[in-house]
Amino acid sequence: MRVLIATDAWHPQVNGVVRTLTSLANAAKVLDVEIDFLTPDGFPSWPLPTYPGL
Repeated sequence: MRVLIATDAWHPQVNGVVRTLTSLANAAKVLDVEIDFLTPDGFPSWPLPTYPGL
């Protein structure tokens, strides 16, 4: 089975969402489930000075 998960939180961020998705991917491997992540990497973005984490 293959699963696609779209998320705006991914590495190099360190937060609960990233940790949970990483754990989910590791657990899915044991069940022979392939998970792909659609993340902001590869898409254009612009800095938002009032939101340092973005």
